[in-house]
Amino acid sequence: MPNTLEERDWELLLRRIKDGKCTPFLGAGACFGALPLGGEIAQKWAQEHEYPLEDCHDLARVAQYLADDPRPPDVVQLEQDVYWLRVNDHRVIYKVLDEERIILIGRIVRRSEGTY
Repeated sequence: MPNTLEERDWELLLRRIKDGKCTPFLGAGACFGALPLGGEIAQKWAQEHEYPLEDCHDLARVAQYLADDPRPPDVVQLEQDVYWLRVNDHRVIYKVLDEERIILIGRIVRRSEGTY
């Protein structure tokens, strides 16, 4: 099995996407190097909030734990229920739905001169 697609394979794939017969899916590592992986965000949050369990690399579990206190002292409120938090060289923008006990991670952006 070849490691790359040939031109006719790409054409077929694009045609199927256009026709709605194929849904493209980008895996978690698609932005590796440009954005932090979920595990990196989870470990940072786990460390900052003294996450007590062993699975500190699991973003869903750490976020669930933080649902009890989704507004740490260093969080910045952007608007009602929308916040951003620094994670290494990135900002995580998220919304807190208190009644549903849900945190929606809306965007992860790399910090630059324009984001300070």
